[in-house]
Amino acid sequence: MTVPMQALTIRSVRARGVDVRLKQPAVTAAGTFTTFPLVLIDLHTEEGVRGSVYIFAYHRFVMKPLVLLVEGLGELICGQRLRPLDVEGLLQRRLRLLGAQGLAGMALGGLDMAVWDAAARAANLPLAVMLGAEPRPIPAYGTLKTMTPDGAARDAANAVAQGFSGVKVKIGGANVAEDVAVVEAIRREVGAEVKIMADYN
Repeated sequence: MTVPMQALTIRSVRARGVDVRLKQPAVTAAGTFTTFPLVLIDLHTEEGVRGSVYIFAYHRFVMKPLVLLVEGLGELICGQRLRPLDVEGLLQRRLRLLGAQGLAGMALGGLDMAVWDAAARAANLPLAVMLGAEPRPIPAYGTLKTMTPDGAARDAANAVAQGFSGVKVKIGGANVAEDVAVVEAIRREVGAEVKIMADYN
């Protein structure tokens, strides 16, 4: 059953922090992550439609203030019609003096995604279709968790063994030579047919 999003009214916004322990630590130029701290957001409408998303909080100590920001901004949109652009405009105006960077921007982004998720669920459509796109296959890739040549090569081999035809590695080490050595080690391990992408921090 589809419901026009204009007919929906936002009833409540709930946020909660969840720190997810990783099986294998993820190493980046910003440090080593042993957990993924997330803020889960649930937006409910008076009509029973829900929008659910999560935000990666980067650090455990960020979860609590981010939860408070999401819920504080969420109070501002309760009672509003589920019109994503109107809701985003309202929140942008309320943040005009503070600015929408940093944690405020993360909270705003999370709420924006939750509103759009609820709108797509109300329409009983994938969000991409609702926005005018067509679903199409997208190749998946394996994200590597280490930045050393040996570790990245090992992770890449494991990703290829699982069926991935591409891998993405974090770079941004102490110098360019280290980054080049990592990419070269991956290429030697997986051969020329596997795509290698880099995420530079």
